[in-house]
Amino acid sequence: MRLRRDSDGALHKVVLDVDGVECFVVRWTESCSGCCELGEAMMNAHHYAFDDKAHCYVGSGCDECGYTGKRRREWLAPFEFDARASRSAPPRTGTS
Repeated sequence: MRLRRDSDGALHKVVLDVDGVECFVVRWTESCSGCCELGEAMMNAHHYAFDDKAHCYVGSGCDECGYTGKRRREWLAPFEFDARASRSAPPRTGTS
């Protein structure tokens, strides 16, 4: 296991993505999209309780979230965003 510091100085475990780019795992909790219908501009937010610890609204519960009303998510974040962006950027053609 290898550790590396991000741009903020926090220490993270290094994980390689499918392209071989060094990343770290970012985790967060969000409202379940299956049972918490907030809509655009959070129009229905007053119908749901807000969880101060998770910083999200808690839905009524469904199969998607395991009847908890919120979901735990994770994403791979590259240590060096420029390295990732250069691999996924479309090739430049011509001048603009």
